[in-house]
Amino acid sequence: DPKAFEGKISTAKFHEASFNVENQISFDHIFNTDEPINIYTDGSKMDDRTGCEFYIRENNISTSE
Repeated sequence: DPKAFEGKISTAKFHEASFNVENQISFDHIFNTDEPINIYTDGSKMDDRTGCEFYIRENNISTSE
């Protein structure tokens, strides 16, 4: 039945700065490194374009979101 499906959910109706980045990005290390700076991204995509959410921790302290 072609009508028995869920439609696309509209996204990005809010400013990116209102996102709580700590809830959106996994902080699990893929590679175990001894580097003092770690950068995490959420790998998001919207409308076939790459998102830009990131989070930087320096010496285990949040320095940029």
